[in-house]
Amino acid sequence: MSRAEVAEAMGVNVAHAGVRLQRMREQLERCRGIVSALAAEPRCAGLDAVVSEWDGQPSTVWRKRIARHIRDCAVCTATTADLIRIDKIITALAVLPVPATLIAALMAKGLLPAAATGAASSFAQAASGAAATGTAHLSLTGKLAAAVAAHPIASLVAGTVIVAGVVITPIAVSTPPAAPAPTRVAVPPPTPPRPPATAGSTTKAAAPATRGSTAASTPGPSPSGTMPVIGRTWTLTAEHSGKLMDVEAYSDTDRTPVIQWPETGADNQRWQVIDAGDGTVVLKAVHSGKCLDVAARSTTAGAYLQQYRCNNDDNQRFTITPVPLATPAPTPTATGDVYIIKSVLSGLCVDVFGNAATDGTRLVQWTCQGTTNQQWRFTQV
Repeated sequence: MSRAEVAEAMGVNVAHAGVRLQRMREQLERCRGIVSALAAEPRCAGLDAVVSEWDGQPSTVWRKRIARHIRDCAVCTATTADLIRIDKIITALAVLPVPATLIAALMAKGLLPAAATGAASSFAQAASGAAATGTAHLSLTGKLAAAVAAHPIASLVAGTVIVAGVVITPIAVSTPPAAPAPTRVAVPPPTPPRPPATAGSTTKAAAPATRGSTAASTPGPSPSGTMPVIGRTWTLTAEHSGKLMDVEAYSDTDRTPVIQWPETGADNQRWQVIDAGDGTVVLKAVHSGKCLDVAARSTTAGAYLQQYRCNNDDNQRFTITPVPLATPAPTPTATGDVYIIKSVLSGLCVDVFGNAATDGTRLVQWTCQGTTNQQWRFTQV
């Protein structure tokens, strides 16, 4: 289903649907990370201390406590690095056509809505072709699922579960199976917070062997544009991935991670540029009113970025420098230009962790090298 179809089904606009889907996905990934960290051998000593008084029963309070530890712990974060992305797990499921006999039975009993009846007939005729190509249209599947769910008799007769275009026939068992552990490729030993630029099975493309290899090398550079207008609101897009600087899950709490995420149009991807004096700025998230912040006032490469209540400390102040372009420079775009964002406290640059293009990758500060995962396109909104 497209995002517009999901929004229509939910009865909300597309931007709202995008935010809710993002929250759901982030919560799922967070829970997978918790399971992975708890199952690690050997387990992080810090995590052991956190759960020393836990009775082992899932609860909201303990989920938040464990997730908070994992978010700030390099050892626990490393245990999630090899997890297969959830969208790849879903797309790996075999796509099967809805049985023609099921469609016929539902039509005979008048259990399919009128809008779906014609489509159901066409789908039944094309079922064998859909099985070969794996491209059965999801709209009919959604209608069938709604029809079956709305009629208990149909649910019992069909004996099927229709999920995301897959028809699964369940087998009755006396007790439910134990929840599986997250799918893993391999369990590496704990690694330093910063993975190598060429590593990362979750990136869309391999990173360059040397991070500096993508930096502009043509002599005679000229600026790409002027400082973004103070007081106005912008989206900040990572040049290497085309994804936006985003406060995770639309949260308004302190210490929420700042990540990269596809554009949703929501305010947690919009930043106000505010003059902090001496040629520096603070970046304030529109949805929460909190500022981009280097966690724990760290001056170490690899320290995470987060949102935190604005205090004008040096770990919330940044310089914004136009990216040098080869001469002659192209005409700057009308909507925004490309800049490097550098922490006043550490002198390190805002960087997408590991040069990854993956949704949800955290932002860190790192040695300035001019690579495209340290370049941000400011677009006024």
